[in-house]
Amino acid sequence: MRKVLGVLTEDFRLYHDLVTALKSRDVPFRSLSFQEAVPREVGAVLTSEAEAPRVQFSAVVAVADVPDAIAKALQIVRGHRQWREVVVGVDPGEEPGVAVVGDGEVIDTHLATSPEAVADLVRRALLVFPAE
Repeated sequence: MRKVLGVLTEDFRLYHDLVTALKSRDVPFRSLSFQEAVPREVGAVLTSEAEAPRVQFSAVVAVADVPDAIAKALQIVRGHRQWREVVVGVDPGEEPGVAVVGDGEVIDTHLATSPEAVADLVRRALLVFPAE
């Protein structure tokens, strides 16, 4: 069974932002409720930092930054808490592309708003995707 992400929050703005981001990346997800158990097909649950202690599940990602949280949750679903090797590739230009590769698999991509923004994307990638 392929695992999907779960979205569990009563914060409407966060729910909207998560669903919009997940749909734009074609990431399968399930909307969840605090009144029901987390279904077996869910591999990680995205929720607010305030609601995280209420979530009865082993893989909970508290959302401070939507793209970073989605990346962390996808990492968990793929069975990785830490990567052996992370490589960050940069495609230069006016709007540089940044690709993050973990153990030979593309795990995240971004377009930087400027060449100067690349450094921040690389730093965030190294924090979000810990590696040996």
